[in-house]
Amino acid sequence: MRVRSEPKELRKCLEAALARFPDDADVLLEAVETALASGAFKKAATLAKRVLELDPINPRVRTVVGHAHLSHARKQIAGRNPVSARRELDEAAQWLRTNADHGSIKLLRGIIDERCEEGDALLREGLAETGCALVGSFHLVLEASHTRHDPKALLRRAGIERNRMPAASEVVALAHALNTARVGDKAVQTALDLLGDALRGASAAHFAESDQLVVCEALHRHNKRALVRRYAEAALQRWPARPVFVYLRASAAYGANPWRMPQRELLALDRALQVAQASGDQRTVLRLDDLLAAATGHIGLPGEDDDNYLDGLPGDDAGTVLEMMLAALGEDAFLAMVRKQLGKPLFDEMRRAFEGNRKQFIRALIGLLADIGPPPGMGDTGAYADPQPIVPLKPPPRCKRRTAPTDMQKDLFDD
Repeated sequence: MRVRSEPKELRKCLEAALARFPDDADVLLEAVETALASGAFKKAATLAKRVLELDPINPRVRTVVGHAHLSHARKQIAGRNPVSARRELDEAAQWLRTNADHGSIKLLRGIIDERCEEGDALLREGLAETGCALVGSFHLVLEASHTRHDPKALLRRAGIERNRMPAASEVVALAHALNTARVGDKAVQTALDLLGDALRGASAAHFAESDQLVVCEALHRHNKRALVRRYAEAALQRWPARPVFVYLRASAAYGANPWRMPQRELLALDRALQVAQASGDQRTVLRLDDLLAAATGHIGLPGEDDDNYLDGLPGDDAGTVLEMMLAALGEDAFLAMVRKQLGKPLFDEMRRAFEGNRKQFIRALIGLLADIGPPPGMGDTGAYADPQPIVPLKPPPRCKRRTAPTDMQKDLFDD
């Protein structure tokens, strides 16, 4: 009910449960989380103390209440209310026990004391308690984003050099931190962007294979395709044709536009799929199969890539493939696909040229798409460049409006 945001019904159920099981730690803990969700911090703290009386080492209740105080402290810092923020941090310190949590508390105290040397010292102490400079920098940028402070200024105050190349162990530690971070969090993206130079430089470090995979997967989880590609290619230099790294490299390079995947990459994926099947790596098999399906099962068009699977086919053969697509999809879906690929301006101009004659319009599209060559440079994704927003494909030569035929002029599609 709490997940479905039904607080009234949940409170009734909890009151009934507490009346019947007043000393049940699980029921009390649920009541704690419900109170926190509704902003009733004092009630949550009272209930949490009852849980600890029954179960003095219960880590979950300490974490839940302590993190609630941290969240409230961040809001107070963002609102430039240092007195309330310090009070919340004092409360959090009573509940939390781990080094990482105490590191977060010190980072937040350092952010509050931004105009004194003690604040800078707290930032450095907080970084040290997170385990290493790279992970500490990551957490400091997160706290900066959550409290509406300039992350670059905080990194300077903490004495962090962003272009320093971290050790392999630091990158692995950061990967583990990324695995606990929420996907899609803008603060995480900001942190990874600020630490990008350091991470790019560390891709040449000597990793164990398992550690290299942890790093690749963590970056893949947060959609940092340029970094994933760099680390996956570094892995393939040491462990050639390892299926999971073949997948990660291809997914990073072409995952946003799988239909642009060149033939050589399709062949590499197919070989990796066979190796993964032979070794029983079912997770990689499924991932490779999905990527191949997206690349080849997508109804692609000639000219989408300079190594497209239709490349080199005679016009009649390419036209036959397009005819098959038309038959499989139906006219409406086929036209929607072509419009997306050619772009609305060219598509609409051609449609107007045929003045509502749908059959001739489709024939003209098939003839055009079978004849045009692949746009130059379509297969080049750029070396390690961060993916850019998808740009419409360069349209083929514009078709002029058809005029009335004369004896001296053949039809548009006559030989």
